[in-house]
Amino acid sequence: MRLPTTRLPEGRAGTVLRLGVLSLLVWAGSLATYWTAIRMRFGRLDDYGYVQTSRLDQLGSYYLPFNLDQGRPIPGWIMGKVVPGATSVADLWQMRAVVVSVLALSGVAAALMVLVMTRTASSWTRYPAALVVGLTPMLLTASPSTATWAILMGAIHSYATAVVAGLMVGWRHRLWWLASGALLLVTAFSYQQVVTVAMLPAFLVTAADLAQRRTVRWWRPVVVGVMGVAALALNTVYILSRDGVGASRIGQGTWSERIDWYVHSFLPVAFDLHVPSTGDGAVWSLVLALALACTPLLLGLRHAVLPAAVVLATLASAAAVLPLEMWASYRVAAPTQFSLWVGVAACVAYTTAYVAWRAVAAVGVVGGAVLVALGLTTAHTRAVDYLAAPNARDWANVRCLMGDGKDFDPAKKWYTSPFSVSTSPVITTDEYGIVGSLVQWSLQAELWLAQDAVDGPGLPSWTGTNADVVQLVDPAEPDRELFPGDACAR
Repeated sequence: MRLPTTRLPEGRAGTVLRLGVLSLLVWAGSLATYWTAIRMRFGRLDDYGYVQTSRLDQLGSYYLPFNLDQGRPIPGWIMGKVVPGATSVADLWQMRAVVVSVLALSGVAAALMVLVMTRTASSWTRYPAALVVGLTPMLLTASPSTATWAILMGAIHSYATAVVAGLMVGWRHRLWWLASGALLLVTAFSYQQVVTVAMLPAFLVTAADLAQRRTVRWWRPVVVGVMGVAALALNTVYILSRDGVGASRIGQGTWSERIDWYVHSFLPVAFDLHVPSTGDGAVWSLVLALALACTPLLLGLRHAVLPAAVVLATLASAAAVLPLEMWASYRVAAPTQFSLWVGVAACVAYTTAYVAWRAVAAVGVVGGAVLVALGLTTAHTRAVDYLAAPNARDWANVRCLMGDGKDFDPAKKWYTSPFSVSTSPVITTDEYGIVGSLVQWSLQAELWLAQDAVDGPGLPSWTGTNADVVQLVDPAEPDRELFPGDACAR
């Protein structure tokens, strides 16, 4: 039995209504996934420094210049000038809620991409399929870390701006090209690695037009690529002109060291659906991705251009990481993950929208929904167990230590905690399982804020230089002071 040819009303009001409902569902699903983690009382590494700087009214003089050196003036301006600073660790949950809400916009943009790809298909299948794609960004292995890191509030919009920029080129009026270029500049000066995400909609929409034998604007990916390279080049010139910490991170190490890092560290994190990533896990995840990306072949051989588009977009995103710092954290791998898995989900959605038989379309929609639901459940667990709960316990420990009558003495040596202090079953790079008391500069801010909490309203009694925090090498060191990881709050 073939799908019904009758479509939902395609008038402007009906389209706006459906897009509004779709956006609301993506936003609600995203918040529901991470709400438990969002509401816990904790900070993540840089978050403590941000709150401390905010309490000292130094956001404009410290946080903004730091972001300028990184080539990210837009997040620095947003977090240092526009958004009121957090007054306490307890306020960070509001920033995390904004992070997830803005990240959901990237899902809405991805869903819009699918609607453009399937614009000649039945609304009965294309909108449910677009919803599944819209929720896909929330289940990436990088997303739990992003959702629980309040400091990313000023930069996370870059995913949505990149996807929309890739969609705009090819619209009827050439002025949209200027708007696309402007969005790519915004992306480059917010979070450089995300610029290449714009290639995903450029490649996929072009491939869908070719497969459907519509008017093919083959120059779309070329124009987006050229504008993206130009935006990154301008950002690089800006970073080098400041000669700050950002300039020192470009082109670190020899090319042999960089390629070794890229193959053995970055690519497994970028492709693997498991946390922590492993070589075998990355291989099987990549096999799964390729299998799902090839589902358009069920519609005919000419639809092979869609998986090819996903491969090209993923390669473009992955290649952009080579000149950057050699640090295979999940936030560095996130743009490549986005290009790969959102592209894969878009291929499945395309197949579901155009397949001729209702049973196959139903299996595609329901199967995709089940896989996304399982992925969102896993993302929820990772956010709570690997990030929020360990950091909440660590912050409670530090506050308990300060509240036990121990005066904050800047002359006293405070030792960072051993890794055994983290309650997370997984510890990776600077994200999963890492708590504030494990890192010197983070513990310094934690101690300051803990004393601030003990003293009550106003600045803490000690407002001078950061405490003398020593990196703990040997947990059995006999002359060390009690460190927060001793967990006085259980």
